[in-house]
Amino acid sequence: MRNFVHDYPRLCRLEVVATLASGRQILALKISNKVELDNTTKPEVLCTATMHGDEGICATTALNFCNHLLSNYGTDSRINRLLDSIEFWVIPISNPDGMYKGGNSSISESTRSNGSGTDLN
Repeated sequence: MRNFVHDYPRLCRLEVVATLASGRQILALKISNKVELDNTTKPEVLCTATMHGDEGICATTALNFCNHLLSNYGTDSRINRLLDSIEFWVIPISNPDGMYKGGNSSISESTRSNGSGTDLN
């Protein structure tokens, strides 16, 4: 997500939604043609993924969605219309404690529940 901000600073901004007791952060990527403005009159769409830490494919799908919007703005008229008229917020990992239970560099031990052992359903 930080790479998106680096590569497309005029189209996206990274926000910390929450910091968990573990110190891990839930991050959101704001995507818009006017990313620097807050409280615009544009409708906002929130896309979240991975409520359960063991649903890694959802995080990948959300990141691919971000990449598609960002890399096609300016060349695809449909994407231009979307980002010119809607503000997207994407949270690819809603449960980082479950996803990274085995450590911050691997998802091999990911689990459905959060850091407290609670299923978020």
